[in-house]
Amino acid sequence: MDPTQDFNLFSQAFAAENSLSFISGLNPTPSFPSYSGPYPVGTIDCEVPASEVLSPSPAPDPSITTVSFRIFYPCNPPQQGPKSVYWLPDPQRQYLKAYAQFLGASSNLSGFVQYLPFLQLLNWTTIPAIRNAYMRTPPKDSGRWPVMVFSHGLGGSKNAYSHLCGSLASYGLVVIAPDHRDGSAPVSFVRDANGNVVKKVDYHPLPHTAAKTTEEARDQQLKIRLWELGMIHKILVQLDHGRKLTNFGGDKPIEFQPQQGLYSKDSLAALASRFMGDKVPDTYKPSLVKGDLSMFASKLDVHSPGKIAWAGHSFGAASVVQFIKTVYYGPGANAPASYQPLYKPGKSSSIARQITPQSPVLLLDLWCLPLESSSTQWLWQKPMPSYAESGPAGANLLAVLSEAFFKWRGNLLQTKRILSEKPSLKKPPKPKRAAPNIFYPVGSAHLSQSDFGVLFPFMTKRAFGAKDPARVLRLNTRAILQVLRNLKFEVAGHAPIDMEESRSLASKPDLAQMVQTKRITDKQDEKILSTDGGVQGWTAVKIEEGLEGAESFLRSEQKKTPAQAVAKNEAGKPGKPGPVQAVAKNEAKKMLGKAGPDAANAKNKLASGKPIANGKPLTNGAPVLKVKPKTKTPVKTKPVEKAKAQSQ
Repeated sequence: MDPTQDFNLFSQAFAAENSLSFISGLNPTPSFPSYSGPYPVGTIDCEVPASEVLSPSPAPDPSITTVSFRIFYPCNPPQQGPKSVYWLPDPQRQYLKAYAQFLGASSNLSGFVQYLPFLQLLNWTTIPAIRNAYMRTPPKDSGRWPVMVFSHGLGGSKNAYSHLCGSLASYGLVVIAPDHRDGSAPVSFVRDANGNVVKKVDYHPLPHTAAKTTEEARDQQLKIRLWELGMIHKILVQLDHGRKLTNFGGDKPIEFQPQQGLYSKDSLAALASRFMGDKVPDTYKPSLVKGDLSMFASKLDVHSPGKIAWAGHSFGAASVVQFIKTVYYGPGANAPASYQPLYKPGKSSSIARQITPQSPVLLLDLWCLPLESSSTQWLWQKPMPSYAESGPAGANLLAVLSEAFFKWRGNLLQTKRILSEKPSLKKPPKPKRAAPNIFYPVGSAHLSQSDFGVLFPFMTKRAFGAKDPARVLRLNTRAILQVLRNLKFEVAGHAPIDMEESRSLASKPDLAQMVQTKRITDKQDEKILSTDGGVQGWTAVKIEEGLEGAESFLRSEQKKTPAQAVAKNEAGKPGKPGPVQAVAKNEAKKMLGKAGPDAANAKNKLASGKPIANGKPLTNGAPVLKVKPKTKTPVKTKPVEKAKAQSQ
């Protein structure tokens, strides 16, 4: 599937969503449910200069001078009121515009989209974690917290999976969420060694079909991603050793300070209005609150081989698979000349010692196409390290699919091959040892495993038929934690509320009751990994079943684009509007057909290419252009101010 398919449909559903749809409760702002684990969760934003860390492999892009990530961790609640963390990173306007462009809006339209009232509510959406809280003392048994690294997919960011990462942290995991600067995030900003923002990395759209040019571009993205994952591991090791590293990250809004007389105003609003995200100034210095990273010293379980868990969603899941196999198999002494490793750490490097057959690999909606590059075919045919003689076979492998990805048969077959003992075979054999854990939640979409499903349940249900995205994330959390428990990771026992021991909560969770009845036990959650269907709407997938005609089917699938392969599952038939498009189109007509300041502003914005607010341009001296409606008979349009007055 085209991983942006859900996002494209999601953008269409935005037309059907307006501010009134949120006002079903007292607060219209999109929000997250509370974490159900026993520990309060802290979070810290990090951006560490790459020059302060010795890279285990050459940097693929010297212009990426920092490594950016967010850490979620068990914390001690502060004495004073907790400080909120905004879900939308700073500068928020540029991120809103970038998301709009990622969803398919033109540059002009995306400049207007950021001013829509219901989207501006995202500026106030907060992550239920405590900013820069002090880390909690680890459990006595190990004296260190277990660690997981989670890689985002296309259109994702270090904040886009905050609820899953925070939920895992509430059970005793330290979760690191990278912000990949490979052109897969909607936008990202890179600082130099002095803290100055020197580069803006925009989303780089690529075709989702197998072509040589696409392979090369995806390989380049993977090179950056694998390098970043290796650098994050190196940073974690250094932090645990107590080394002081510079952190340019911070959750305080950026205040741009003019240098060399470049600007006469230093407010973020003025700068965003002037540049509209189209250009990043050559020099400006952010005034940031630097997060103190010293609290992580001697508290992270990052030295024992195989003790770091590696996870990801979609393209992030593919990145994790490529990273694990590339590090484990090395340059390949017996590899053909056609094999071109995307990451080359030394055999004596700390990351080479860390990746072992025991390393847990946790994959959400694995997107297989990036792994099929001709330059890494030798690696494709190698099994996951867990199938080594000393490994646990499939016991430390978890793949959770959305129902959409389960129905995308071509990708499902490739996923099964990757997780099998012999990926070189077109039809994976029945496992002789422990089988990998493969499941899918019924009624889930690709977006259900990210924050978007929780923040916009109305739209994900209307667009994809996704059911109860909050429960889908709870099921993902349960499965991940139980795999880690089975591998002797020291994480807390699951809450009865998450295990749905109450029948009423299985079908309709009550968040208030969840908070009141939160009880944590030490018992295991074997039911979530059982294949007997003991959890409602949680379906096990056997690796050796459903593969009849696999080889011929794969040949036919290669002729389709990923979007075509999955469109009938979530969007109707290719080239023919499905119910989602029809609903969105009708709702869009209703919204834009209403006379009012927003409609007038939209028309003028689209015509002038400049931001409009209250009928007036935000840039000095820019005229408000009159727009003629597209009708057969020319009609004179009234000025914006008059249209505004009439609408009121």
